[in-house]
Amino acid sequence: MRKHLFPFESQRVAYLFCFSMLFLIGFIFSQDKAEEGESDLSKSLNVVISEIHKPKFQKTPPGTGGSVEESELTYKYYDTNDEWMEVSFRYTLDDWVEEGGTKLSKEERKLNPNVPEVSFKIYIEGTTKGTGKQDSLSALLTGEVTYLNVKKTDSNAKFRYGIFFVTPELVELYGLKELFSASKGNIRVEAYVGDKKALKGKNADESYKDLKEKDEEWEKVFKSLQQVKNGAISKDMTPWANYSMDRFPMIKAKSADKK
Repeated sequence: MRKHLFPFESQRVAYLFCFSMLFLIGFIFSQDKAEEGESDLSKSLNVVISEIHKPKFQKTPPGTGGSVEESELTYKYYDTNDEWMEVSFRYTLDDWVEEGGTKLSKEERKLNPNVPEVSFKIYIEGTTKGTGKQDSLSALLTGEVTYLNVKKTDSNAKFRYGIFFVTPELVELYGLKELFSASKGNIRVEAYVGDKKALKGKNADESYKDLKEKDEEWEKVFKSLQQVKNGAISKDMTPWANYSMDRFPMIKAKSADKK
């Protein structure tokens, strides 16, 4: 036997239905606006990686003391021959202006002086032992860092800096010191705003920098090389976490987006 609704119950159902539809439409609209805002941000900023510095190799700095009782530790993990690889780069970060367009005034720049997040991905060429006819094979050690609340540079003569490290174990495993001391290896750094490549000029595909530019062989094989994820790590994961704090923006914790 079917149930029949009284007039006031029908009116109540109608009100609930209308309220639900309005809520759904509002939610969809807000999501579209949020996505539009993110998209506009990626299109309104110009990040130019101007230089990748020649990699450096340095030994683990001595401990500064702390909670670990050193007298109880018999052997050191890193010996005097172990070296870390350091790759630093510099970049400019400014508002996008069309060629021939008018730059923002000082007053306008003061209203929005920072960028909430800027990310960089790095690809470091390394070598592994091959089999058969090939003595060695190339691989890419990859890593990523996100800097928070980065101040815009507002000038091509002013720079911000980023940095990555490779642990001594991987430096040895992939022959990085031999490769880069002989200037044979290449490195690529890419810039991102959100999940989109940052602009450099009119072509978003130019939003990267190579240590060795115009290397045709590198361009041919780059996308096909085996990748070693987390082969390069950010400064906060190294013994230099508290060094040169005045040179780099704050790093976003890897777990910040995880719930």
